[in-house]
Amino acid sequence: MDFLSNIIEIIRNQDLADEMKSWTDVSAIIRNIALIIAAGFAFWVAYKRNKIADKQAETAQNQLKIAENNHLAETFTKAIEQIGNKNEAIQLAGIYALEKIANSNQEYRLQITHVLSAFLRLSVPNRTTVLKQAVIDILGRRKYDLTKTTFQPNKYQINLIGLNLQGAALENVILKGGDLSSANLDGVNLFTANLEGANLRDTILSSANLDGARLKNSSIQNVELRGTLLRSANLQGANLEGVNFLGANLQSANLQGANLLKVVFSEADLNGTNFEGVNLEGVNFQKVKLESANLQNANLQGANLQGANLQGANLHSANLQEANLKNTKLGKSNLIKANLAGAEVAGMNYEDANIEGANLEGIKIMGMDAEIYLKIHKENEPTDLDPLL
Repeated sequence: MDFLSNIIEIIRNQDLADEMKSWTDVSAIIRNIALIIAAGFAFWVAYKRNKIADKQAETAQNQLKIAENNHLAETFTKAIEQIGNKNEAIQLAGIYALEKIANSNQEYRLQITHVLSAFLRLSVPNRTTVLKQAVIDILGRRKYDLTKTTFQPNKYQINLIGLNLQGAALENVILKGGDLSSANLDGVNLFTANLEGANLRDTILSSANLDGARLKNSSIQNVELRGTLLRSANLQGANLEGVNFLGANLQSANLQGANLLKVVFSEADLNGTNFEGVNLEGVNFQKVKLESANLQNANLQGANLQGANLQGANLHSANLQEANLKNTKLGKSNLIKANLAGAEVAGMNYEDANIEGANLEGIKIMGMDAEIYLKIHKENEPTDLDPLL
């Protein structure tokens, strides 16, 4: 019996141990769950606090922005009031205040540009040259490009239509995309000015200095450019229809892709000018200097080159069909594959010119077929045109 009692006691003790272990395991699980819940609650509290802090920061930022916008609006309004003042010093302060706003705030740039442009156009008795020049300087030195603004009610962003700018200092000025149609720029210094895409139709530019000016894709229709300096100017893609370049200096200028319909170049200096691929049909180049000019692939059909100097010019593959080359100087020029069919060549000097592959069919002397002319006049009038035939 004692043995049996011992066995029963052992079994009871084992059950008790198992029961105690089970309770220990349950207690550990409950503790872990409690820890997880506590951690989750702490995370939620921290998240809520961060959300509140972010909201407070956003509110503070919005309030600051509203305050800044209100201050900016007040500054803008005050500047507008200042430029309307009768005192010149106060007007200048307003002008420069507007420049400062435009430089730092994109949304005001177009509006300020329009205000300053209007300031120039308005005829006011006390508007001095100093005030006008200050506005021109501001418009001309701006670093931002108005053509990239989101709000574009007009193609041209700077309106200087019909403005008299004689005597203004405009060298290095930036008036890109501006409308200066019918403005008076007679004798004005526009050295290296940026007028890309500008409207200069009917503008007075006689005797102006446009050396190195950037006029790419600009519109310069029906303009008198007599005696104007355009050395090294970029006129690529410009619309120059009806322009009079009489006596103008366009040395080393770039006119690739320009519209030169009805243009007059009489007595102009076009030495080194780039006309590559340009349509020059019927253009008047009489007595023009075209030494070392690039006329490769240019269309000169029916052009008047009488007495012009094209020594050293590149006329590779140029179309000179029916052109007037009377007394033209073509010494050392490149006429490879050029088309001179039907061209008038009386008195033409082509010494050392390269005429390899050129089309000389039907060239004329004094309006007569060259071969016939030479047969009639060869004995009495020696000519150096024989090699052409």
